[in-house]
Amino acid sequence: MKEELYIKLLQKELSGGLNPSEKKSLDEWLKQSIDNQLIAESIRKAWQLSEGYSKDIYIDLDAEFLQLESRIDEPEAVTVKMKPARNWLKIAAAIIVLIVSVFGISRFLQEDIHWVTQNTSENQVVELTLADGSKISLNQNSTFTYPENFNTQERRVKLSGEAFFEVFHNPNAPFIVEGRNGETTVLGTSFNVRNYALEARTIVTVRDGKVRFSPNGSTQHVDLTAKEKAVFDKERGTLIKSKDERLVAIKWHSKVFDFEDTPLEQALDELGKAYNIEFEILDEKLKSCPLTGNYERKELNVIFQYLEISYGMKFIEVAPKKYKVEGGNC
Repeated sequence: MKEELYIKLLQKELSGGLNPSEKKSLDEWLKQSIDNQLIAESIRKAWQLSEGYSKDIYIDLDAEFLQLESRIDEPEAVTVKMKPARNWLKIAAAIIVLIVSVFGISRFLQEDIHWVTQNTSENQVVELTLADGSKISLNQNSTFTYPENFNTQERRVKLSGEAFFEVFHNPNAPFIVEGRNGETTVLGTSFNVRNYALEARTIVTVRDGKVRFSPNGSTQHVDLTAKEKAVFDKERGTLIKSKDERLVAIKWHSKVFDFEDTPLEQALDELGKAYNIEFEILDEKLKSCPLTGNYERKELNVIFQYLEISYGMKFIEVAPKKYKVEGGNC
């Protein structure tokens, strides 16, 4: 078709590949009618939406026209015979439909998004509130990337490290945490993701609500509800779901410890993970001593004082973030 030539010339003009002779032909065609100018305007708008994504877009105009016409000409609609030039307005619309379907509407919706990156250093925890009202606690040595404003289809963020999420409920826009080893998708819930670059495992723990974890490069996924966790080992290729009644993985965030006849070794292990320190108990018998007590958002030295009084033990710092436990008895 002759008009197809001018459609291609318009594409060449937008991509900067039009020679003087072709430009002259195109200008003459545009002057022939208002319809031609409307077609050109439609194509230019479509090109702007796609940001000139490709300089070599090959379009089967006849096929796209037939597909669009089948959508427009519904059985109950009144059929009106159009002028040939008006049909080309429909073809221009078909080009817009094609570009949007090929490149994805999300590309266009993302164009105005400004991304922000938050980093945390050693022993630093940062609290963030996102544009949708979701609250994030970013653990130490972590990187969190998020948009200043979310689009209407999804709320996507990126995490390297560890963070606790309290996601504002929005069933129309799932909240997606993109990590090194996979994605965690939720609608509204509170959960923890541990996803450090130097660790082979990604751990997702749910405090309440429901999330789905999908490892990269795998057809597997696992759905988690309250007090459940998933552990994905990238090196072994294993994905394991289990119960986590004590929610040990999020103690670093809550700093709430409720021990009831808990073996001292286990209790100190939980404290160690929350405060990023290590304990070495010298007396084997002390490891099994039962500990009962509630420590809600207490400073570590306050907890040490309580344990020293209760068990007659001493906490000695032998290196940064490493303590030796001496003496004591049940």
